[in-house]
Amino acid sequence: MADLYVDRTAWLLAVCLCCGCSKEGPIGPNGCPLNPASPPLPVPVPRGESSPSPTPSTTPSMRTPHPTADEVASTITGAYRNSSLSTFTVVEDRADALRLDRAWRMDVQHWTRQFDGVDMVGSGAVTVWWNERWITDWHRELHEPAPVRRSAVISDARARTNAGVAPGDAEVKTRLVYFSIFKELSKVPHPTNAMDVEIVVDCYRLTIEVTGRGPDRSRTYVDAYNGDIVHRIAHSGWIN
Repeated sequence: MADLYVDRTAWLLAVCLCCGCSKEGPIGPNGCPLNPASPPLPVPVPRGESSPSPTPSTTPSMRTPHPTADEVASTITGAYRNSSLSTFTVVEDRADALRLDRAWRMDVQHWTRQFDGVDMVGSGAVTVWWNERWITDWHRELHEPAPVRRSAVISDARARTNAGVAPGDAEVKTRLVYFSIFKELSKVPHPTNAMDVEIVVDCYRLTIEVTGRGPDRSRTYVDAYNGDIVHRIAHSGWIN
């Protein structure tokens, strides 16, 4: 047993030296903790397998109250250690919903998210009228976001430089965001198609979003603490 303990300790030390560690333990190559969250975060309620985009049985009447922001927050982030830092905002404007690349219907509400006052990119939630009740859909999360360590955030100038744009270019925009790191989890021992895997949010990395000039408005997400490039998007087709 002592040998096993030494081996595990040595492994953790090696991972920390290679990839880094956080309060949740060692960090993997994608910047997310390797250990699962404790306590486990909530899981969305499945709607069933009738259709990828099922049609609700009835349209909710005006007397049926829509879920409130507090109710949605409680469902998704109620188990967060810092749940009070989460805020949800319903998308009121139809143009905003279209930019989110989601269908706009009377029986659907779309939500954007913030944590610790920072927008969350690639994350969000949908409440849909299903089987005579409201159901909240979101990507299952393996780890909750960590509060911002504002004194450790790199400068906008460094983020612009690392993104490969001129630091003084007035047309280049920057903002602080949480970037969703997705991963696939197998539902079966040997997955053969998309139905055999689940796409989840492994973790949220705090980044500086650098939006370039030009018609495509390409975006680069720079780690807000170490300046590494987390992700690049070559066009502006995805907005949150």
